[in-house]
This record gives sequence, structure tokens and C-alpha cells, in this order.
Amino acid sequence: MKKLFLLAVIIPLMFSGASHAQNIEGIITEALNGLKFTRNFESIADHKEESRIPGMSRKILMIIGGIVECGFDTGKIQAEVVSDDSAKTLSVRLPHAEVRKVFIRNDGTYDNIVRVYDETVGTFAKHFTLEEQNKILVKAVKTLRDKAASEWQVIQEIDSEAAALITAIAKGLGYSADVAFIDAK
Repeated sequence: MKKLFLLAVIIPLMFSGASHAQNIEGIITEALNGLKFTRNFESIADHKEESRIPGMSRKILMIIGGIVECGFDTGKIQAEVVSDDSAKTLSVRLPHAEVRKVFIRNDGTYDNIVRVYDETVGTFAKHFTLEEQNKILVKAVKTLRDKAASEWQVIQEIDSEAAALITAIAKGLGYSADVAFIDAK
């Protein structure tokens, strides 16, 4: 399947009239556009509202599930072809992968759900409305985005996959590959 994808990308670019370096950069950009990494997750969102007035405190505990999707900003790719008698090298500088989307769904499947696990309200407090629950979920999405980027090793995994893909493309075109990642500034 990867070979078919690579052929579908490489052949049209070879005959586009662009320079060899531009063709290779186009091939890499197209390949990375198709490289998306997703991970299912399940997380907890809790929210408490304490009150000094007896019977007015409330809290909610929700279990949320969904998908985190990561990918590349292909506009920042830098590719350079170095070709001489002794070596043909493809030097590629990439931005690190980034979290692109976080999906929280309530479609009834086990992994992709939102469940109110516990809701405790004081005697005089009102239950959380759907609007309030949605605001809690929005905060949870931001937390999940940060977690995916920092704690789950998702970025390192997709960076490794991208480097392997570029190395395979270079080898297929008769080059050795030098892949490095640009640190965010």
C-alpha cells in the first residue's frame, strides 16, 4: 500500500516541469500530508464549585473518550538535494509533529464517549446544565491537547515515523537521507 501511495505521488511530480529539488520536496510534502497519527484516549474531567453557604456546593465527574490526531505543518519543510560524484544526499529539515485535532464524541462506542460518572449537588444547588457540561468539556480538550503533546510520547512516535518514511523515499530515489527536526522557537 505504501509503494502504491509513493508511486501515485512520485510519478506526477517527476513530469511536472519543476526542478529535481522541487520535485523531491513536493514528494516529501505530499507523503507527510498523508501521515497522520491518531491515538484513542479516555480521560477524566472533574469540576467543583465550593460554596460557603451550606447546601450550595456542587461537583461533577465526567469520563470522556475520543481521538487525538497529530500531523505536520508541511509549509515549514526544508529539503535540499546534494549530489556530487561521491554521494547523493537528501537533507531534510522538518518541524516536529504537532497535535492538530482532539475529537470528543458521543457516538455510543466504548472508546468514544462522554459519561457523567458522578454528579453531587447540595440540597439547594442546581444540577449542571448541558451548557455547563460543554464548557467543562472544552477545558478538558485543552488539557488533553497539552497532555498529548507533552506526556503521551505521540510527537516522538510520529517524528520517528516521518524520518523513516523520508529515508525510504530517499532510498527509493537513489539518495541517502539526512533528516533533522527544527526546534520550535
